[in-house]
Amino acid sequence: MSNLEKYHTINRTDLNDEFFFQSLLEAAFKHNLLADTEVENLQNQCLELLALKVEQYNRGYSSSIRVEVAESIMQSNLYTLGLYLKSIPGSGEMITELKTVSISDIYTKGRRLISAKLHSAKHLLILARHNRIVTKNEFYNSTINEGINQFFVGYNPDFEAHEIPAAIDYQLCNPIGHFAGIEYIQKYIEGFFYENEFCRLFPAEKIHCLLSGFDDRYEDLLINICDHVLTNALGCIMSNNPAAELNITAEQIRELVKRYSPISKNELNTVIQKAYELLEKQFCPENRYLQQYLRKHLPSVISNIYTAFNNDALHKVFVTCKYSEAATRSSFSFSFGGKMDDEKYRKVIDEILQCRYSTDKILIIKENIHSLSDLEDLLHDAQLTEKEILKVLGSLEISEIAALAKRNLFSSSFEVNDLSESELMLRKCLDYYIRKQTPAYREQVIEIAKSLQDI
Repeated sequence: MSNLEKYHTINRTDLNDEFFFQSLLEAAFKHNLLADTEVENLQNQCLELLALKVEQYNRGYSSSIRVEVAESIMQSNLYTLGLYLKSIPGSGEMITELKTVSISDIYTKGRRLISAKLHSAKHLLILARHNRIVTKNEFYNSTINEGINQFFVGYNPDFEAHEIPAAIDYQLCNPIGHFAGIEYIQKYIEGFFYENEFCRLFPAEKIHCLLSGFDDRYEDLLINICDHVLTNALGCIMSNNPAAELNITAEQIRELVKRYSPISKNELNTVIQKAYELLEKQFCPENRYLQQYLRKHLPSVISNIYTAFNNDALHKVFVTCKYSEAATRSSFSFSFGGKMDDEKYRKVIDEILQCRYSTDKILIIKENIHSLSDLEDLLHDAQLTEKEILKVLGSLEISEIAALAKRNLFSSSFEVNDLSESELMLRKCLDYYIRKQTPAYREQVIEIAKSLQDI
């Protein structure tokens, strides 16, 4: 019992996530949980592991190696050891592992964990690309298109497990913190996915107008889209505007200043928390993980709004949307696009039919289908499940949903009894997808469909 109590003197939150093994060893020695001889033994085992890894690095030809390379390999080894140890739930169990298991075996367990995390991160990236938003921001697009993938191309878990060989320019609204290697990229992609999940609850056209109101050249700015969307959505609720519109007029911003100034940090916190609860209830009432992610960012939003109140700069935090001519015109012109070559189309269909996993099918569709005409045919021919069709619909813009709905839901040129099984399936999925969206989204789909020219 006394030993267990001593182990609990190590506070997990005090340990460094990036240099976990070193910080655990230091804390254990400080609290007399490891004797001098035990620490020395662990250090000697780490040197033996380094010698083995250097031999592997040189493929057995020579033991000579540059100092900086040896230091990097040692850091990689220590990172892998720490990765496994931090997966153990309690500090007592961690110390027991150090006392009873060899460094070589701990390393092997850590290396297996890296492989598992790599597999998980690759799957996460597929999901993040699937639910990506449509935006002109270059940093967002370059990061999701090429930057993250560079990690999986350049990552060397055997000798550089602590490195992050990726070009990640787009910053998340919740900073990753002190993580390295596969842990960093896994947490980054996860955050990217949740931010996409939230932003996709709003029409892409509205987000574009919001960011244009922030700066005409937003596509070249290093900004976080989710932060702007969340902040303005909360501001809309405070102004009694539909949150889905993401727009607060200059007059409404002045009214907010009159209503709440002066305001204490605690009072503002209460106001924002109530607004967020309404936002959560309206947009993501059942997505617990997304709720947790957004709530983590709330203190930053509250701090920015509070600073703006005190500096007469609320107009810089709550943005008035700037609508382009294309966004405000009353009539839409839409083309289903031309069809691809029949042979190429058949190959795409065959590839999808041979796929076992839904994520792979969706990826094939995203990479090969570039017109609604082909997409509509594919949704009839590819024998997709309802769940898979809904995933495809979830990747489309609101104008594309409206165009499909006009042809498959709102058209009076066909009788239901005359529809094929696949046509009925698409109709059913379209109807379900539109109905599960927010009232503002549903109304906008109907309005866009009405204004579309014959298609």
